[in-house]
Amino acid sequence: MYKANKLVSSDNQHVLLERNERFEFEIIEGTSLLLKVEIQSRVPPLKLYFDYLETTSKKGDLTVCLSRRVKQPQLLTSEKVYHRPKLISLDTADPFYLQQYLYIGLYSEQGCQFGVKATFPKDEQGGGQVRTRGAVGESVSNAYGTKGATDVAADEIRRRPGGVNRQMMRFKLEIDRKVRELSEDTKLIENFDFELEELKKKHFERQLALSIKNGLRDEDKEITDHVRKNKSVAAEWYHAQRDGLKSRQETSQERTTQALQRKEAMQQEELKRKTFLLHKWSLMKVKRQQFHEFYKSMFEQRAKAKEWIKLMILSRHISSFRDSFIEQRRLYEYEAFKERQVRRIDAQYRRALSKQGPTMRQRQKRMIRNILSLVGFMKYDNAISQSIETIKEFMHERAYYFVLREKFISTRNKIFHVYNTMKNYSTLERARIRFLQEVWHYTVDIMMTEKKHKKKLDKLKMLPDSVRDDFLSEYYKRAKIMHRLKVYIQMNETQGTPLSEKDPQRMEMKKQIKLLEKKLGFKKAEATSKRGAEKAQAAPTKGLQQQKTKPLAPNKDLIIIKADAKASQPHLQKLTSPQNFTTDIAKTIHQGAKRDVFRYYPNRQIMRGMIEKALEAYDKLLIKRRETVSMEAKRQAMRSAGENQAQLVEGPPIELVANIEVDNVE
Repeated sequence: MYKANKLVSSDNQHVLLERNERFEFEIIEGTSLLLKVEIQSRVPPLKLYFDYLETTSKKGDLTVCLSRRVKQPQLLTSEKVYHRPKLISLDTADPFYLQQYLYIGLYSEQGCQFGVKATFPKDEQGGGQVRTRGAVGESVSNAYGTKGATDVAADEIRRRPGGVNRQMMRFKLEIDRKVRELSEDTKLIENFDFELEELKKKHFERQLALSIKNGLRDEDKEITDHVRKNKSVAAEWYHAQRDGLKSRQETSQERTTQALQRKEAMQQEELKRKTFLLHKWSLMKVKRQQFHEFYKSMFEQRAKAKEWIKLMILSRHISSFRDSFIEQRRLYEYEAFKERQVRRIDAQYRRALSKQGPTMRQRQKRMIRNILSLVGFMKYDNAISQSIETIKEFMHERAYYFVLREKFISTRNKIFHVYNTMKNYSTLERARIRFLQEVWHYTVDIMMTEKKHKKKLDKLKMLPDSVRDDFLSEYYKRAKIMHRLKVYIQMNETQGTPLSEKDPQRMEMKKQIKLLEKKLGFKKAEATSKRGAEKAQAAPTKGLQQQKTKPLAPNKDLIIIKADAKASQPHLQKLTSPQNFTTDIAKTIHQGAKRDVFRYYPNRQIMRGMIEKALEAYDKLLIKRRETVSMEAKRQAMRSAGENQAQLVEGPPIELVANIEVDNVE
């Protein structure tokens, strides 16, 4: 709705602000509000006070546009524009305002709640009862008082015949004002043209209906039937007369309404004009007094400024004289100081000459003696300095060769240190791998003696060393990652920055450890060890409560495995003696390796799980190779068949292929 109101605005859309009364308004965001203040015959300035009724957290925006001519002032059509003002003062060069209203347009994009108050300070100071000589010599009040004798006389004059001309003049002025408003607003012009066309159309239709009812004159008819014509006209005369009367009544009523409106407007204009004339001289007196006070204060200010300027000029001249005097005194003192210094130097020079000799001849002899002695000293010092430089050069050359030799020796020692370190590390790694191989073989020996592993006996015998080495290398890789993780955690704790569980490097190491454990079959080994422990607890044993078993230490697992293997199967293949293994470890420790030989050795259940996982992997490898051999045999048979390609040749038996593969692997 507010967008439609922006197209055409009239006086009814404006909110009239009474003077000295505070009004509160609230503008919704994106909308506008139109106000007006009656300023005709008022003494400027007009002051508008704004106070905003909003919290500190929400401050709205408010744009105020003022105009005395445009009814709907905007940013481009207004005389003045303000943003969130608190006080607006509208002044003019005239002693009073000539326009009827001041139009105010309020716009807000975010919404705003505020209060506004309009005042005329100077009008209130010169207000009150003003004595004026009227038509009958009575005192009347101001424009906001009661109706006095002057207004009564004006009404009597308006009723006289001579007052008609003044009324016509005011009517013409009102028409001119309306025409100016139409010329300023194109939308009003379009509406006026549209209404004018509608009135013309209605008038034409009314005239056409009347002409049809009255009948048209037929000039082509030579003989006119007056009787029939009179009958038709008499039959329709009543309706035509009634329509004409109705149209005349409507026209008369419209004219009466318009005349009353014009009369009321003219009365208002006349009242305003007389009110202005009534207060004209008092306003002029007040304005004259204000001008007098203004010029008086202005002259006083100018006199004060003149005296102040004189004092400033005098102060500047005195300052310049003082600076000039100080500069001249400084120059004089400087010249006197130079003269004193010259005299002092001259006296010192004379005293120095008198010490060398009283006469010129004696002074020259002394100078020659000093020169000869100086030459001798210079030659001696030169020879000494040359010998010192020669010795320095010799020592620098020898030092260069000595430093080069020392660098070669230190480089050789570093190379040997790196070599020995890498040799010890590789020896220790080989020892650890051989240690894991020994544990593997002992575990295999124990598994071959158990009944539940008799079915896997053949597979254990055929298990190649390559599969074993692959699994042991994966286990050794897991042990190194675990050791690296442990060292990483200890280093951070030592530095005072403990690691969190979500540390990226720590999570990556744990992820690698889990993948290797899954590949080595650790979960299966843990499940087997748990079932064995449960069976051992459930088995009935005599005197179980009385006997207390001591847990075996982790470093005795290998001894137990060897004892079990020798007691159960003494006829099995004997393993190689680990003499070299022990010798290498001892040598490594003797050469300075301060680390443990192998702290992550596997227990019996983990090693069994690894062996079972290796058997499963070896079975898969055998199946894959059998399939490959069978496919190769089929292709060879198809090539040898020649023309009979459709005939399928069966491959060699599976047992033969398995034996061939086992031989190749061994």
